[in-house]
Amino acid sequence: MNKPWIMTASGRSVYPLDLKPEDVVIGDIAHGLAHTCRFNGHSTNFYSVAEHSLIMSHKVSPGAALYALLHDAPEIYISDIPSPIKLAIPEIGVIEKRIWEVIMERFGLKRKHRKEVEKADRRMLCTERKRVMPLNDREFDNCKGVKPYELGPAYKTGVTIQCLAPQGARRLFLERFLALTQ
Repeated sequence: MNKPWIMTASGRSVYPLDLKPEDVVIGDIAHGLAHTCRFNGHSTNFYSVAEHSLIMSHKVSPGAALYALLHDAPEIYISDIPSPIKLAIPEIGVIEKRIWEVIMERFGLKRKHRKEVEKADRRMLCTERKRVMPLNDREFDNCKGVKPYELGPAYKTGVTIQCLAPQGARRLFLERFLALTQ
C-alpha cells in the first residue's frame, strides 16, 4: 500500500504523516501560509496565516522571532483546523505536534520560546477578533481577560493588519525569514 502524500507548491511529494526535515522547504511554507486564510475563511477580508505569522514575529523578543514566524507552519501539511475541532479530535493535535517537531529540527528552533509565542499568539487572536472578524457581541472564549495589541501604523509599534494578497504576504514572509536567518 502506498503512503498518503501531498504535493507542495515546489512540486515535492511529501508524506505529512512521515515528514522528514529534508522535506521541509521555506518556499513551500511561505506559499502555503500565504494562501491559507485565518479563521477558516470567515474573516471579513482575506487575511492569511502568513500575514498573521509575520506580525507575530514582530510581537515577540528577537530570539523568539523565527519561532513565531514559523509557529503555524504545520498547517501547510494539515490545513488550518479551527481550535474547537482540534479539541474534539485529539489525534489532529498529535499529528500537528509531530510535524512541528520536524519543522523545529529543520530550522533549529528552540522549545524555550514556546510559552512566549503562545502568549503572543493568544493576544493576536484577540486583536484579530476585533480587526478582521464580523461584528458580533460574543467574545472568543480564549480572549477573556486577554489584552489585544494596540492597532498601529507599523508592525514594530503596533499591529497593522493589511489583509495582504497572497503574493504580497508570501514575499514579506520570505523577506522576514531571510532577515532572521542571515
